[in-house]
Amino acid sequence: MVPVCYGEKSGEEQTILVLNSYHKGYEWSDQIISGIESTLSLPFPKANIHIEYMDTKRNSSPAYFNKLLTLYLEKFKERQFDLIIATDDHAIDFLLRSGETLFPGIPVVFCGANALDIKKFQKKSDFTGVLEFADIKATLDIALHLQPNTRKIVVINDQTATGRYVAEEFDKVLPTLNKDLKIEILEDQPLTELADSIKQLSPDTIILLLAYLRDGQGVYYDPELTASLLSAASSVPIYSIWDFYFNYGITGGVLTSGFRQGETVAEMATKILMGAAPSDIEIVTRGVNRLLFDYKQIKHFNLPIEKLPQDAIVKNITYADQKNILILHSYSADNPWTKAIMNGLENILHDSEFMINSFTEFMDSKRFTDKAYLYSLTQLLKLKYGQQDLDLIIVSDDNAFNFMMRLKDHFFKNIPVVFCGVNYLQDPQNMTSRNITGVMESYDILGTLKMGLSLFPKTETIYVINDTTTTGIANHQRFDEVVAKLPKTINIKHSGSLSMQQLQQKVAELDNKTVILLMSFNIDKNNHRFSYQESAQLISSHSVRPLFGFWDFYLDHGILGGVITRGWDQGKTAGILAQRVLNGEKVSSIPIVEKSPVASVIDFTRALSFDLNIESLPAGVTILNKPESFFDKYRNTIYITLWVLGIIVLIMGIKITLQTKKQKELSVKTKTDPMTGVNNLDHFNNSVNEIITSAIATNELFTLCYLDLDNLKMINDTFGHKNGDKYILLAVDSIRSQIRGGDLFCRVGGDEFIAILKHCTSSQGTALFKRAEKELHLQLKQHGLSLHTGISCGCCEFDPMKPVSVTILLETADNMMYKNKQKRKKCTPK
Repeated sequence: MVPVCYGEKSGEEQTILVLNSYHKGYEWSDQIISGIESTLSLPFPKANIHIEYMDTKRNSSPAYFNKLLTLYLEKFKERQFDLIIATDDHAIDFLLRSGETLFPGIPVVFCGANALDIKKFQKKSDFTGVLEFADIKATLDIALHLQPNTRKIVVINDQTATGRYVAEEFDKVLPTLNKDLKIEILEDQPLTELADSIKQLSPDTIILLLAYLRDGQGVYYDPELTASLLSAASSVPIYSIWDFYFNYGITGGVLTSGFRQGETVAEMATKILMGAAPSDIEIVTRGVNRLLFDYKQIKHFNLPIEKLPQDAIVKNITYADQKNILILHSYSADNPWTKAIMNGLENILHDSEFMINSFTEFMDSKRFTDKAYLYSLTQLLKLKYGQQDLDLIIVSDDNAFNFMMRLKDHFFKNIPVVFCGVNYLQDPQNMTSRNITGVMESYDILGTLKMGLSLFPKTETIYVINDTTTTGIANHQRFDEVVAKLPKTINIKHSGSLSMQQLQQKVAELDNKTVILLMSFNIDKNNHRFSYQESAQLISSHSVRPLFGFWDFYLDHGILGGVITRGWDQGKTAGILAQRVLNGEKVSSIPIVEKSPVASVIDFTRALSFDLNIESLPAGVTILNKPESFFDKYRNTIYITLWVLGIIVLIMGIKITLQTKKQKELSVKTKTDPMTGVNNLDHFNNSVNEIITSAIATNELFTLCYLDLDNLKMINDTFGHKNGDKYILLAVDSIRSQIRGGDLFCRVGGDEFIAILKHCTSSQGTALFKRAEKELHLQLKQHGLSLHTGISCGCCEFDPMKPVSVTILLETADNMMYKNKQKRKKCTPK
């Protein structure tokens, strides 16, 4: 008998069949496929991976499987595979029964196996893989630890093969649960009825969502729909064991991950393709689940995040003032138009009142446009941002906009989109109803042509240069809309499909009654690609007639001028719209900006080459590359003179500088607390009267807050002063993260602090320090400190119409802080 040898082919020849139990678009299947493809692409970048979907969530009768066998016998009779990956029970069971008939001698690696007996695989030397282990007990243990007062568990499940498997697993866990816990099983109900039944659950109840993919009438539901509808209806937290429910309203659990299943099975497949035998690779039974929780749900149900295990992953952590933005650009990072848009966006978002956490991606669609690339890009964005808690998406230019429109309803359904640089919208009236707004790239072709005709009044012909790219097609549509508004005596000639050499020859032969409109020429008929700057330079270097354009990136690269659209203005306008969305304004109330700002610009150097009289230009025209003024001409001499004078002044003032340096250092020491770096009590006493006087003069209120760090003495006595000092420093950092630069924050001594919050009410002050306390708990957890801590706060509001003394302010705030501390002690469990 000849022994079977695996992995003899090179990576370029590997052919792999993925037999998927379910259908494309089913979240669990898509995650597995993503894990498989991303892992196999590294060792086998040119492997041929064929994915076959069995669609058994919607069809699972014995007759259906018989027809699949007949289909596959015909479909794959001429195909040779090096390896088969089977995902989930139906595909695995199908290959156990019919694999030798269909694919004799081909090794099989499986994942997602849960309702199958592992003993079946022990007799199959060419089978190995990873089991799908539903850790119901660990999930319930954590849920009950987070909610120790739970008296009832509502279990939601169905009667699919997966549902029956997890029901058996739940039955195994039941004896380990507290006997006083009530268990209610909900299964087979239609989804809407199920949602109604969990609306009025008591606070001592939790929900365990197992498998709910099909109801008792055979109606199939997408997991994201199930989780979204149930979480919206539920009055209590929902826990689960599957990560395809995550980000759709479940609180969390020990989640089985489709991506991790795919990743693990692909690693095993790689070993076999490299030469290992399946029988030498043990079946993986544990270790591919992950402990995952949603911070938004933890916060919504006020669950104690500090009780989560240290290895728990907490997603969607955001702070009150943080906003997450995905920015998707059509072109590459070095594209000048894209750079200008980025600068315009940054100009606005940099000054945002929010902390902006931005993710920037570049499609590079000037160079890559094939379907395989776009598919890979789709998978990448889905993997990176499919579970990211985004507040806004900003897209620039048509390719990114159209790409996002295809993805939005699948991966970013409820996220608002702001666009810029888009030339053409098919249905602009309905954009805002789809949570989309933005600014059109409204370049002024007619204004640019009129400029050219006014500067060269003897013009008879306009020679139009354009290509067939996405931008070129939009250009052509815009040109056709305005051409009728030109004088009827003007002839229009289009460049058509030419090579760059042919175009250069053409513009060199134009007569003196012709001007050129350069719209775009990024690719010629020989598929040679050019940047905007390259094309303008190559064309203008051969042209005997002036070139006009309407984009800013052509300036300084050969065009005479035009009515210019700037990428910076596009980005700035999009940034302003984005700010409105982030501030809570509904997208439906923000109309699309159809005309963006433009500016009339002439290049002085090019104007001289065509004997134009610059002085006769109309007012409002910007002149580039004008001759140097007296100051510009003698700039270096003036700077040197000023430098010498500056040195003299510096020498004369050096003694004063040295004398004041010591005074400043002494001043800093006298007003700063050496341990924390914040202001001390002396600085407070020196500043507070001035603050009161200013508040009365300007009729502006402020709030004085007296703060005390809870249990500092106990922590010092129990855990040592080193941990006590770390507690103080983390508390100071947490408070600093919430107060503003104009507020006054001072340490009185020990565990006591004073803060003066300008233009702030007492209730706003109290809310601010509650946020600081939450931040402190997160900081302590990240530093591995399990301490019972808190910030007791008393706030007294200063009314400039009814002023009181500093003493009364301090006494009132101190008394309120003391009452708050006593109240908190009563509420703290012993």
